[in-house]
Amino acid sequence: MSIPMPLEQAKQIAPEYDEDAINAALEIAESMSVMPLRVVRASFGDDRFGHVVAHRYDESRYVLQDASTGLYLKAHPSLDDARTQQTVMNALHRRLSQSDIGITAVRHLAVVNQPRGRAVSVIEPAPGVSLRARYRGSLSMTLEAEMVHIRLRRELGDFVAYTLINDVQRGGNIGGNVMINDEDGTHVLIDQPSLRTRLPHAMVGAALQLITQQSQRRS
Repeated sequence: MSIPMPLEQAKQIAPEYDEDAINAALEIAESMSVMPLRVVRASFGDDRFGHVVAHRYDESRYVLQDASTGLYLKAHPSLDDARTQQTVMNALHRRLSQSDIGITAVRHLAVVNQPRGRAVSVIEPAPGVSLRARYRGSLSMTLEAEMVHIRLRRELGDFVAYTLINDVQRGGNIGGNVMINDEDGTHVLIDQPSLRTRLPHAMVGAALQLITQQSQRRS
């Protein structure tokens, strides 16, 4: 089965997004894996980017937010990493949208393939702030992150929750990938799974099959 072009991906996944905004984000994405971060910023104007996260463990991975559209752009070290994360996040969004547990997930709207085997994802923004930023490593952060994961385990089952959502309440980034929406108190998952755990692809594939079956039964 052929993979749609990035703009077509985005229109299929999130038809409510403005096409001009998607195209503006894709323009940046197409340059991110072939130019250093400082060159990207200089090319598009430093004030274009409202947010930057540079990952210590891999200089080829970083996240920008395009201030003009609100969309995020994440550089991946490989196309496989980008495609896996897109599939997981969109599956989580579909499945959690069918539940009433007050948790959802951001969608990865498109993946742009780049030279040297790299890729860039275009990701919708998540409302609010992360638990990590709100509680700054306090006990409240740990307890709320644990509560979020308990809800997810009850809704999705232990295997799916532990495989596809694996850095919410443990590891060095507790609370960092769970946003809380101040307007309605809901939680939003971002940046799952943590592929640095080296989970076997067979486990991720099995969990995706289970969550897809759950969605089909509820639709």
